[in-house]
Amino acid sequence: MKTRRKQNDLIESCLAILKLSSGGADLLQEDRLLLDLAKKGYLNEKGEAAVFELHKSILEERYYCWFHDIPYLTIDTNGYVYWKGQLVESFKPRWAQSSPANKHANEIARRCRILEKKGIACDLRAVVVEWKEPTIRKK
Repeated sequence: MKTRRKQNDLIESCLAILKLSSGGADLLQEDRLLLDLAKKGYLNEKGEAAVFELHKSILEERYYCWFHDIPYLTIDTNGYVYWKGQLVESFKPRWAQSSPANKHANEIARRCRILEKKGIACDLRAVVVEWKEPTIRKK
């Protein structure tokens, strides 16, 4: 049986997570589900530990929701896509999770890596508007 203190800590952690994640909008779907189960009181000790770890990772700024599991690529609820926090593209939110969107997201990340290697800032203009495929010099 849960102690009242532990239950209060769990509730406080859930509320803090929601506050720090735009009401849960910035969380992965499985983390939103975890909070929903916590709210309903359906978590076992392992689930409670997961909530506390989620809260800790958000507080320590090491929680990231990589878009299509591509490191440094994120998307917000409006469909704006960011590379290391810089706006580089926008997707229609309903389309963003599709297979074609996955391919496009990988292309955006590829372009960003190329630009970074050349010392060029990654932004919407460089990645999309003025993008030209770099030529490969043959030796």
